[in-house]
Amino acid sequence: MENREHHHGVVGPVILISLGVIFLLNNLGWLDWGVWETVLRLWPVLLIGAGLDLLIGRRSVWGSLLVALLLLAVLAGAVWIHQTRPAGPSAAAETVEQALQGATEARVEIRPGVGELNLGALDEPGLLLSGQIELDRGERLVTEADRTGTTLIYTLATDKSDGSFWGPWGIDHNWQVSLTPDIPIELTINTGVGTSEIDLSQLTITELVVSTGVGRTVLTLPATGNVSANIDGGVGELIIRIPEGMGARIDASGGLAPVSASPEFERRGNLYYTPDYDSAQGRLDMEIDLGVGSLRLEYIPGG
Repeated sequence: MENREHHHGVVGPVILISLGVIFLLNNLGWLDWGVWETVLRLWPVLLIGAGLDLLIGRRSVWGSLLVALLLLAVLAGAVWIHQTRPAGPSAAAETVEQALQGATEARVEIRPGVGELNLGALDEPGLLLSGQIELDRGERLVTEADRTGTTLIYTLATDKSDGSFWGPWGIDHNWQVSLTPDIPIELTINTGVGTSEIDLSQLTITELVVSTGVGRTVLTLPATGNVSANIDGGVGELIIRIPEGMGARIDASGGLAPVSASPEFERRGNLYYTPDYDSAQGRLDMEIDLGVGSLRLEYIPGG
């Protein structure tokens, strides 16, 4: 009876090591988080490589090494394309506005896809939200507004009608969104791939839910009020900024990401407290679950 020698494939470990190197370069600041948009476009190639490893690599060491080298070339090419690609064509931009309609509170959900989100305070009275949204080819803006009593429920999202995952390369989609500081808001943000600068320092936020996919997120919390917040991060860098005057209790026990904090924070197990937690008029209770990446807690003196 013939005995055949079977070899363990090396494609899986090579993929994990390569992705780990990209994460390391992200954390060191040598490679921006937008590279993951390019890498994720190539996910079918990774599936093909895994299949070839099962078909060929388990029977031949050289076959497995060849497949691994091909995948390394593809990942290296993705990084090279991201770093060297010229500026792409300008994305189509749409202006969006939503009136308050006499509402005294609001529930807002914002769901950008791939690109950059910049969110801050609005200085135009009578509006709940105003923004400039850049769209991909085949992508359309979806807005929904509903009034329940004195509460305005509003959703801002996009829908890709052609179902294409690839789309044009080299376009950086930018969402510039502003919210009113005049009424309390329950805010939900669900991001995909990219960077987010979310400044809530001038807003009246009562409940906050942020779900991030892959990328870098800088979140500045309100300076006043009582806020309940839940942050669910996928992969990337998360920076939480707490203004002075907001007493914060942050539970960072979820996820695998290492946590670093400004010296002003007091740590009690997996809980982090601002120095004025017991005396502050405003209170923030936050739970954070970040999968892979880094978490930084910053205290802002003077608010």
